[in-house]
Amino acid sequence: MTVRLKLLSSFLLILFALNGKSQWNLVWADEFDGPTLNSSNWVSDVGGWGWGNNESQYYTDGDNLSFANGELSIEAKQESFGANDYTSGKIISKDKFEFQYGRVESRIKVPSGQGLWPAFWMLGANIDEVSWPYCGEIDIMEHINSENLVHGTIHWENNGHVYFGGNTSFDPNAYHVYALEWDPSEIRWYLDGDIFHTADIANGINGTSEFHEDFYLILNLAVGGDWPGYPDGSTVFPAQMLIDYVRVYKNQLDIIAEVCTPASEVRMTGPWWGWDPAGGPIATDNGDGTWTFNFDPAPSENMEYLLVVDGVQENLVTEMQNGADCAPVTDYFSYANRLWLSTDPQIVTATYGQCTECTPPPDLLIITEVCTPASEVRLTGPWWGWDPSSGPFATDNGDGTWTFTFSPGPTEDMEYLLVVDGVQENLIAAMQNGGSCAPVTDYANYANRLWQAADTPLVYTTYGQCDECLEVPVDCPPDLDGNGTVNTADLLILLSAFGSNCLE
Repeated sequence: MTVRLKLLSSFLLILFALNGKSQWNLVWADEFDGPTLNSSNWVSDVGGWGWGNNESQYYTDGDNLSFANGELSIEAKQESFGANDYTSGKIISKDKFEFQYGRVESRIKVPSGQGLWPAFWMLGANIDEVSWPYCGEIDIMEHINSENLVHGTIHWENNGHVYFGGNTSFDPNAYHVYALEWDPSEIRWYLDGDIFHTADIANGINGTSEFHEDFYLILNLAVGGDWPGYPDGSTVFPAQMLIDYVRVYKNQLDIIAEVCTPASEVRMTGPWWGWDPAGGPIATDNGDGTWTFNFDPAPSENMEYLLVVDGVQENLVTEMQNGADCAPVTDYFSYANRLWLSTDPQIVTATYGQCTECTPPPDLLIITEVCTPASEVRLTGPWWGWDPSSGPFATDNGDGTWTFTFSPGPTEDMEYLLVVDGVQENLIAAMQNGGSCAPVTDYANYANRLWQAADTPLVYTTYGQCDECLEVPVDCPPDLDGNGTVNTADLLILLSAFGSNCLE
């Protein structure tokens, strides 16, 4: 299978999951497109102690995993490793990704052969605290030997270890999509979209409370054990379990609220919460100016709501009067409320106080003139701990000016000073003599520049002074008083004798 075919297949399967099963949102996935195991998603489970089933393999730390054509291959080999006669691989998402309820699926091609036992399954995330089977086990797919059956089973504790399973026939030599749908009422097993087994877990019936907790994912290829028996001369090694992807969906509603100004708390209000601005759910700060409300599971009824930022409830009446449509529950004069319909998409975006997205601030350009040759120009200030070497660099324009670009521009006031070749400017004298370029000053100990968010996004500065650099053209006498240096006295004589024609 080529990568291109995989991408097309992935797109079609995601489209099927989101359109054919519109209640499911993709929340986690591993497409196995990289050259190594994604350590953010998985860790290898290492060991060779039989794993409670008298298995024969030793699970290595990634040596039996390989990646090609957008697939993960778990390979079982007939080779000695300590006391074990075989090696194989097992990956788990424990402490990386754990979830409660949802849809999980994987496209897998299993190996066939006596003593081979590929599996795609889950264990309760609290296994270290309560042990097995009190943690619960959900086997999404298990296949043994060369059978034409695939198995789905749950294991739990109910006055001893109990289990409940089902199976269906399939072609073990082909790729299949193995899926599980899990909600507070039941667990359902699917093969290529067709359901083949269901388990009732509503209200913890028959001691099934384990299945209302978080679980983590497992993929492995076991060799031997109590269930399949052990390899014989007919078993072909190495054996490969090929995994195209693993995807997890949730039946949840995410409302992502954009807030155009800094905020410390974003909530929701509406009739479900008695229109109490402090009574609705609190959103999670995403750290980028957006906040997410998560309803898991998604509401089964339509939901009317408004956003509340730092205790202030938004008012969308004016927006609706001007032709907007984000608050359809409205009389256009006294109220205008947002509305999510149970038939709407499961991911919704909204902008506090308006029906359009935030307008990003324009780029801020600070153009700095340096009156003498320089090799480096930086900024410093409280944002950078007043460290002359930690602020941003300016771009040399090649004409004696340097440009600092902030994209987008800051949304808060910015205090700063210029640093040229490691030397931080000192504007105290300039301010004492009537300058205005460093308003954050006591005129004796410090004098700092200040750009305010309400100011123009284009600023001109001159390093070390409040005025522009003055240049004397070559056809005007520079040292007018003949003392060997060009200073303020020369400039005054220049202006008096030659006028502005000699100044650029």
